Amino acid sequence: MRKHINDIIIKPIKVLLFLSMLAMLVLVFLQVLFRHLHISVVWTEEVARIFFVWMMTFGIVVVEQENSQTSTELIINRLSPKAFLVWKGIITLFEVLFMLSLFVGSIISLPQVKMINLGTIRALDYRLLYYPMLLCAPLVMWYLINQWLDLLAVGGRHGEETEEKA
Repeated sequence: MRKHINDIIIKPIKVLLFLSMLAMLVLVFLQVLFRHLHISVVWTEEVARIFFVWMMTFGIVVVEQENSQTSTELIINRLSPKAFLVWKGIITLFEVLFMLSLFVGSIISLPQVKMINLGTIRALDYRLLYYPMLLCAPLVMWYLINQWLDLLAVGGRHGEETEEKA
């Protein structure tokens, strides 16, 4: 059931990630082209920055869903399954608390930044930089908790929680 929900959630996130990256690349290309032609188009940089923030935030969700973040496991792999389970539980708790703080911070900040406009484009407000965290932080927490539950299901044995997903 959780795997089915995960698959339903990640497909639109990957599409949004791709579209954000494509839009950012097109805008940066146009910015370079316009500068080469000595045409001043200042809004491309700011809109590209918005897409960059969105792309990175969607990317966090994909990395957590695939459990593909970089890690050094020299010492961790030597832990017993029970010690590994405790260690991963502590790390997961801190990751979830961090994402929760970003989520709550975004909610608190939205009313405060709604009057701030992005420099060259008056129609776009600063909240565009906070919206992706409101969407993605709960999804990252969902995937972190699912990884922890998968690890519990295999008794904390290293590597088996990822093989089960494949």
